[in-house]
Amino acid sequence: MMISKLPNAKNSLQRSPICVLDASSDLGFWILKGLLSRGYSVHAAVQNNGRETEIMTNIKEMGELEKRLELFVVDILHYQSIIGALKGCSALFCCLDSLDGYDENMVDLELRGVINVVEACAQTESVEKIVFSSSLLLGSEERMFAWKRMRMRDHGVMQSFAGK
Repeated sequence: MMISKLPNAKNSLQRSPICVLDASSDLGFWILKGLLSRGYSVHAAVQNNGRETEIMTNIKEMGELEKRLELFVVDILHYQSIIGALKGCSALFCCLDSLDGYDENMVDLELRGVINVVEACAQTESVEKIVFSSSLLLGSEERMFAWKRMRMRDHGVMQSFAGK
């Protein structure tokens, strides 16, 4: 789902909000601004990493001026904190990213976070679509090859389910 392909919200009061997690990442902020410019209501879910970035400052200022923007602080390691941000949302753009790059610890944290995000979506009645974006695979060539092998294996599994 690309922002440019999304229709304009005809009446934002009739549309369900869309959640952007982590809205304080570069990509998340870009998606947040794109959705607002098309008339969508947005739940901006941000992680509290103890740093006040320029993007966080911009989101807070936008939240004071924009009625269609609601800010949520979440902990991706606790899916219960994510559920509040997802409440009433029809879709989620998940843009987890590490400002400090990826070491083995960050890889594990992000993977656990993604699992919690999916778990939280499963606990809602409103989320119909999830779009994931991650720079995790850029961390190493070895991970990229592992991911490709996993995709190929999963593709084989999906073909066997489809009876091919």
